[in-house]
Amino acid sequence: VRLKAAPALVLLFLALLRLSGLLDSCAPLAAYSYGALSGWVYLRFYQRHSRGRGDMSDHFAFASFFPEAVQPAVGLLAGLVHAALVKIKVCRKMVKRYDVGAPSSITISLPGTDPQDAERRR
Repeated sequence: VRLKAAPALVLLFLALLRLSGLLDSCAPLAAYSYGALSGWVYLRFYQRHSRGRGDMSDHFAFASFFPEAVQPAVGLLAGLVHAALVKIKVCRKMVKRYDVGAPSSITISLPGTDPQDAERRR
């Protein structure tokens, strides 16, 4: 079990305890769910830092907190919710920023060119 799946596993564990009757009320499940969701929303969209607001990186997406098997379904649902919130102006649309001057491992290769030709041109 990977550590990044821990929030979803705790939520599943609390849900199973509630369904089995070992938890008398829904309070722990609701408190954990609300706390985790509100904390993620703050860090994702509203926290201020030197690069602007929020953390829009792909590894901090909502779906990344769930096991890989359910990430596509959760990602689709989260995308729909985010689009609705952008439409009613609760959140801003995600804007990806790239620092062109920063060293990068991205290599662009055009069809029909080999690495030897590119090296010769340099």
